[in-house]
Amino acid sequence: RKLREKITGNASYYDSLDNTMKESWCFQRKTDHSVSGSYEFFKIKDFNGAYINDHVPEGDKVIYLTFDCGYPSDKTVPILDTLKKHNVKASFFVTKMYLEKCSEYAVRMKEEGHMVCNHTVTHSDLVPMSVDQIAGEIFDVAEYFYEKTGYTLDPYFRTPKGTYTKKLMTIISDAGYKTVFWSIAYNDYTPSAQPEPGYVLDHFRTYHHNGAIALMHNDSQSNVNELDAVLTYLEKEGYRFGLLNELEEN
Repeated sequence: RKLREKITGNASYYDSLDNTMKESWCFQRKTDHSVSGSYEFFKIKDFNGAYINDHVPEGDKVIYLTFDCGYPSDKTVPILDTLKKHNVKASFFVTKMYLEKCSEYAVRMKEEGHMVCNHTVTHSDLVPMSVDQIAGEIFDVAEYFYEKTGYTLDPYFRTPKGTYTKKLMTIISDAGYKTVFWSIAYNDYTPSAQPEPGYVLDHFRTYHHNGAIALMHNDSQSNVNELDAVLTYLEKEGYRFGLLNELEEN
């Protein structure tokens, strides 16, 4: 609560920061399995952001699976089942809307060794919001998660729709979170318009790279259908699956 009050009490400082957004998060896919490029319009790393792990130790091969849980969905269960089958840990970004209906899934995530991270209260664009509103979106979901589960959210944050500005990322960082973007993603986020069968596996085959942060969605039937095959393929390619705290390690 003191951290929240510190941020809201310094609203004039945050309002003085650049809040220009040229575009939401964009990256450059590469088919040679080199690291995806970035179209960032300022260096997100300077504002406690990351879209890859850029310091993977020599000889290591790692991918970071992240799932955005913006909306409640029972499809979370088979995703967790598949991760458990492979003994793979992932990072889940949850909203309060999700937790209100699916808090038992979030408890299971923590019990099975996954990270549960911050994805706001309402899954709304934060850029046009006031400092007080942004603070509410960050801290209210964290407080709700603790009240419902007894666990604390892990200190990683994903903005809805990948919007970002210097002002917003400064507030997020000062609230105690690293903003996490991605270097692998595909259009899995509309339940009624899912990719063709085989697309998800083919996408990972084509664009996997060392240190990648993969964005997936919890309410995607395509992910439910193909996650097992994706994990099997990446394991055969020699990858392990890491958690986001590795982004902090030197």
